[in-house]
Amino acid sequence: MGVTVVHTTLTKHILGAIDLTGPPGPPASRDRLVGAALPLRLGRAADDGGGTEQAPRVLVPAEQLATAAAERVAGLLDDPMAFGIGPGRTPAPLSPWKAGSKPVELKTTGINITLDRTSTAQPTPVLVVLAGSDGDQTLTGEVTEITLVGQVFAGRKLTTIGVALKADAWYTVLTLAAGWHGRLEALRATS
Repeated sequence: MGVTVVHTTLTKHILGAIDLTGPPGPPASRDRLVGAALPLRLGRAADDGGGTEQAPRVLVPAEQLATAAAERVAGLLDDPMAFGIGPGRTPAPLSPWKAGSKPVELKTTGINITLDRTSTAQPTPVLVVLAGSDGDQTLTGEVTEITLVGQVFAGRKLTTIGVALKADAWYTVLTLAAGWHGRLEALRATS
């Protein structure tokens, strides 16, 4: 049957890939693979013996996702966020971030995203999913998880997506900028 990938419709990032067996056919539907949202976990939880500890995660809403059939390429099953959906069936490798760079910064007034190089001829779409890393209501207000969209304008390297965050609170952040490796990390909001 081949590889089926789950990808974002805005930035074209592949978030998950499964190698299915069986006769050739169309990829499994988004609803069948994902349901209401695709959970992405940050590392593994510490086992306290009770089995209740869970790794920090974000839930990518199904409305932001689609599925596609893809060719098998080296690294796709191990690190799907290093690839994007291209015009054909072959996943396209995305640009890695510079080693040691910190392209995503949380402030109490928003999320700053800085690309390693200037966005070229067209804007770079950005999708961010943000959740309290400890499961508490760390986003201001009643919402504990939020999906935000933005763009880095052509000729620029930086964008800020406005959202009110609590100072010194930790968040699990999925950042997807078209053309760049996806990032899933725990970050602290600063003033």
